[in-house]
Amino acid sequence: MTKPRMEGGTMRIRTYQVVELAVEEGVAEGIRRAHEHGENPGRDVIQDKVFEAVMTALCDVIDFGDPGGNDE
Repeated sequence: MTKPRMEGGTMRIRTYQVVELAVEEGVAEGIRRAHEHGENPGRDVIQDKVFEAVMTALCDVIDFGDPGGNDE
């Protein structure tokens, strides 16, 4: 399968919308994960699962570079 080509045009990413969607999906996934192992998870469990899922969703759409600062 070949990739479609854009001739002479430019493309802009709506960054806010991409991040917003990733955060939304991450929050929903985190809440689902927190409730997988019990009906009434504690606040800490919910917070941890939501944080992990949001960060995972953001990492799917954002390249944060090398955590050590060596982006080369």
